[in-house]
Amino acid sequence: MNKNSNTYDTLIKVVIVGNCNVGKSCILMRYSENYFTSQYYNTIGVDFKTRVIKIGNEDVKLQIWDTAGQERFKALTNNYYRDAHGVVIVYDVTERSTFDAVDSWIEDIDKYGRKTVQKLIVGNKADIPNKRKISKQEGQEKARQFNAQFLETSAKTSENVDKLFIQICEQVLNMKQQQPQNQNNNLNQKQQNQPQNGGGCC
Repeated sequence: MNKNSNTYDTLIKVVIVGNCNVGKSCILMRYSENYFTSQYYNTIGVDFKTRVIKIGNEDVKLQIWDTAGQERFKALTNNYYRDAHGVVIVYDVTERSTFDAVDSWIEDIDKYGRKTVQKLIVGNKADIPNKRKISKQEGQEKARQFNAQFLETSAKTSENVDKLFIQICEQVLNMKQQQPQNQNNNLNQKQQNQPQNGGGCC
């Protein structure tokens, strides 16, 4: 159950990136509204959702930024890495080019993001086994290569969608616990009534 979004212990900002049509917006729609559509549309700029969830003993306010996959929006996307605590890199298991592009996305994350940013590589559309081009083992190996976590999802069936966001939050919180108190990656604790930054797509 979602709690009051103005009362929480920790604020975690997560950015979702990946090529066009890998299902980034579908994943976010499934998570935030429990809704799925097979009609593709391209995010223009950035879409933004919030949700408060329970992770262990902490109420976590999760800010999720769904970014455009088109090359012309790359500069805008790069700006969102700077204060992100976690980044989810999505590819389509039925489209090899989207998997190959993961390297480029992570290169940008490492260039523009903070050193402690947590990465989760996600292979979406796992519900279409007859069209699969990238094996789960390939995805796991890619994640090991970049010291990232890995998960396969299906926005259509909702498989592992909730787990995806729980996992990235747990990664961020675990990282925070390993940092000195004055270097905890600027996670906002015990915040109440913080004004929204706004956001959304056109």
